[in-house]
Amino acid sequence: HRFSWVADHFIYLASVAVLVMIIASLASIPTLRSRLGAVLAGIVLLVAAILSHQHTKTFESLDTLWLTTIERTPSSWMPNNNMSSLMLRRAGVAMDAGDTDLKHAFAREARDFALRAIELKPDHANAHSNAAEAFRLIDDVGTALYHQQTAIDLLEARADVDRRHKELADEYFKRGRLEHLQKRWDDTETSFRRAVDLHPEHMMYWQELAQFYERQDRLDDAIIVYGTMLDLEPEFAPIIARLARLLLEQVRYDESIALLERSLESTDDELLRCQFLDMLANIHASAGSFEIAIRLATEARDIAIRLDVPILRDGIPSRLESYQNSLDARRNGAGPPTPSR
Repeated sequence: HRFSWVADHFIYLASVAVLVMIIASLASIPTLRSRLGAVLAGIVLLVAAILSHQHTKTFESLDTLWLTTIERTPSSWMPNNNMSSLMLRRAGVAMDAGDTDLKHAFAREARDFALRAIELKPDHANAHSNAAEAFRLIDDVGTALYHQQTAIDLLEARADVDRRHKELADEYFKRGRLEHLQKRWDDTETSFRRAVDLHPEHMMYWQELAQFYERQDRLDDAIIVYGTMLDLEPEFAPIIARLARLLLEQVRYDESIALLERSLESTDDELLRCQFLDMLANIHASAGSFEIAIRLATEARDIAIRLDVPILRDGIPSRLESYQNSLDARRNGAGPPTPSR
C-alpha cells in the first residue's frame, strides 16, 4: 500500500468544513426550506460529529495512531516502520537515563516492528536502518551490520541517489560505528571517510573520524582532520582547544601558539578569551616562556574573576602560581632548561 488506512481519516477530518458548506447550501434551496430539510441537515451533521469524535481516539498519541493503522491495515508497512522509529527514540531516552533494561525492552519492540516492515516492504532502506539500530542496542552487532549494509545497498541502487547523499552519509557513519565495535579498524576508517565525503558540512562525522584516529594513536591524522574542521568552522571552540592540546602533546609549540593567537584575535567573547588565554599561558609555560605565561595567565585570571566562572576563577590562580614558582626557580639556577621548539 502506498497510503495507509489512516490517510483516509486525515482527509475525512479535513472535510468537515466542506460538509457544513454543502449542507448550508442545500438548506438555502427554496424547496428544502422546510422542517424536513432542517431535520435532514441536522442528522447529517450529527452523524459527522459522532464519527469525528470516534476518530479522535485514533489520534490521542502516536502509539494509538500507528497501532490502530496496523490493526486496520495489517498489510501496511509504513505504520510498522513508524512504530519502530518511535521505539528507538524511547530506547535512546532510556539509554541517556542509564536504564539498560528499559533500553533493551524498547529496542526489542523496535526490532520487531522494523522486521515486520521489512517483511512487508523488503526494499525500504529506512526499515533496514531502523532494524540495524535496534539490533545494535541489544548488542547483536553482526545482524545489525547485515541490515546496515542492506540499507546502504538499497540507497545506492536508487535512481535519485545523488539527491540522497546526506541520508547515505548517515548510513555509512552508522556502519562505521558498528565496524568499530567489531574492531575492524580499516573498515571503520573507510566508512567514516565515506560519510565525510558525502556530507562534508556535518561536523559530527569529522569529529568522530578525528577521535577514531586519536584512539588509534594516529595523532598526525587526527591533527589534519581537526584542521579541516576549523576550515569549515573557524570559531568552533572545542575543536580549537582539542587541536591546541594535541599540538602541545607533540611538542609543536609554535603551531599551537599560532592557532590560539589567531583564535584570540577573531573572538570578542569574554569567556572564550579567558579559556584561550589560559591554554596559551600553559603552552608558553611548557615551552619555558614563563614571563609570557605569567602575563597571559594574569589576564585570564582577571577575566575569570570578572565573569565569576568558578572552574576558571579557582583554577587559574594555582596555575599562575606554578608559573611564577618555575620562573623563580630558574632565576635561582634550580629550574629546568628551556625546552627546544
